[in-house]
Amino acid sequence: MGTENLGLEYISAVLKKNGYDVSLVFDPALFNDKYYLNIKSLAKIFDKRKELLSKLIELKPDIIGFTVLTDTYKWASAFAKVIKEKLPDAHIIFGGAHPTSVPENVIKNKFVDSICIGEGEEAMLEFVMNPERTDIKNFWFKKNGKIIKNGIRPLIQDLDSLPFADKSIFEKNISIKDAYLIATDRGCQFGCTYCFNNYYKKLYKGQKIVRQRSVKHVIEELKIAKKTYKIRSVYFVDDVFGINMDYVRKFFSEYRKHIRIPFKIISHPAVINDEMIKILKQSGCFNIEMGIQSMCAETRRNVLKRYETDETIKRAVEILEKNKIRYTLHHIFGLPNDDYPKLLQAAEFYCKLKYCTKIDCYWLSYFPKTEIIDISRKLGLINSKDIKRIEEGEEPMYFEGGSIRDKDVIKVCKSFDVFFQLIPSLPKFLNEFIYKKKLFKYFYLLPNFSITIANLINAIKNKDSRTFNYINYYLNHIAN
Repeated sequence: MGTENLGLEYISAVLKKNGYDVSLVFDPALFNDKYYLNIKSLAKIFDKRKELLSKLIELKPDIIGFTVLTDTYKWASAFAKVIKEKLPDAHIIFGGAHPTSVPENVIKNKFVDSICIGEGEEAMLEFVMNPERTDIKNFWFKKNGKIIKNGIRPLIQDLDSLPFADKSIFEKNISIKDAYLIATDRGCQFGCTYCFNNYYKKLYKGQKIVRQRSVKHVIEELKIAKKTYKIRSVYFVDDVFGINMDYVRKFFSEYRKHIRIPFKIISHPAVINDEMIKILKQSGCFNIEMGIQSMCAETRRNVLKRYETDETIKRAVEILEKNKIRYTLHHIFGLPNDDYPKLLQAAEFYCKLKYCTKIDCYWLSYFPKTEIIDISRKLGLINSKDIKRIEEGEEPMYFEGGSIRDKDVIKVCKSFDVFFQLIPSLPKFLNEFIYKKKLFKYFYLLPNFSITIANLINAIKNKDSRTFNYINYYLNHIAN
């Protein structure tokens, strides 16, 4: 729904390699894209589900798989219900983050025949090879009115054993060449309480979570992509890029020889160092995304279980500023015990930044089985009824207000939200003036689309390729 998905591309690649036919039915999710735009009236006008249903009926698939996040669970459920009515013999599988965390909730739906928990490549291949089997690890099945719950298979440790992600299934819907998505590893070494990885580490406790592809394997994929798609930029979507400095040195030595295409990465303040940033800049890095989430050390430590100090964050930012490399920061509003003074502390820090081209702002959304739910429950911020809503995917997501209910908190957060997103596009002296005079306190009075306007202003000033790609995506799908 609305975006490219590496997990689906890997499953497709494995199935095709073994001789099976795979097609993608893609919902562009215009004006309901879980990113910037959530305009219900326009979403109804541009709803493509009738066309997608017609395509499915024409394809007559034996198996239909949905990759499901918590914020797409309601969409997937509504669509799958209609599909089941039209194609009752098709086997519908729900996989992805949401079914992995709350399998009991998902399997109970009449329109879901089975669910796939965790990694799907090996499990899906086993199922497709013999759809009558009900003993496949990672799968839960329904049979004779009962639910068969199979155990979890080990994580795939040798990532080089997988074929390259099948980009062809998204080619007609997403511009592959504008931003080639690729991951050099799987898993995250951190356990932030608000992230799905927090639950994933519990599920696979005792196993090696972070697994790295070889330099040769990644470079070979990029060589093919360069030739096939004439790619203009590369987006490394590792949860945290740069954990292993030896890998960084070897990889970019080869990258400069064979690829030489501008790229961006996602990293973490704790792994940023001067040598790494110099290598990245020399190799063509044009942006680094980095989560800050809160500039209060107590909140990071006790609520988010992020143990980097203020000094670590400031040092990472100083290195980026010193090397004049552009970067994007992430901030979360509505965290437990967050308040006006803590947001003011963040505003003071952000106002001083020169090469920060974007501050991505998110409103706290609870994902099932994550530790922040337990923390918030103990603080009396949520109750059993709220948790049930979270597990049913009924809570507003981070792009539409998240799980914040207190009107006064919402007012304060909205003011800072607009300000934070304007900071990278305004002159430093103006940001400091707004901060000192506390003029941002009135920003909550601005209409809801003011944040979208702030993002557009920022994109134009800083030549933000992600926003321009996003606009092109809309224009292409509206035209078609």
